[in-house]
Amino acid sequence: MDAPIGARFAGRRHVRAYGEKRREYRDFVLSRFRGVPEDTGEMLGEHGKRGDEAWQTRVAVWLIPDRRLPPEEREMLVVDYGMCDGELRLYCRGPLVLYALRELGVNPHHGEAEPRAQQIEVANREALAEWIRWS
Repeated sequence: MDAPIGARFAGRRHVRAYGEKRREYRDFVLSRFRGVPEDTGEMLGEHGKRGDEAWQTRVAVWLIPDRRLPPEEREMLVVDYGMCDGELRLYCRGPLVLYALRELGVNPHHGEAEPRAQQIEVANREALAEWIRWS
């Protein structure tokens, strides 16, 4: 089953834009904007969304029940998450991978010692290495 993932996570709204300070595309939290922005003039055409290759990249995140769980518990999770063939494939834009995992309760920087604490895991970790620094 495929499911899209949006850009609103954990009650905060993010915007992706070209940052003049670091001269790269970055994620910004909207609530942190203050005042009226400067007129960018022609910059918009040069640094619009089509120029952000990362944003244009569609990434598949494969989730499976935690392999440390007993088979009957893994089967319950397959049903709970509406998985097909034991996995759930979600698609999102590259820069949203980390936000999407956090929204699903998967912390890529911390492996839970108790499998019931997280219940699901990422099956295609290597494919996501461009978007997440696994620890």
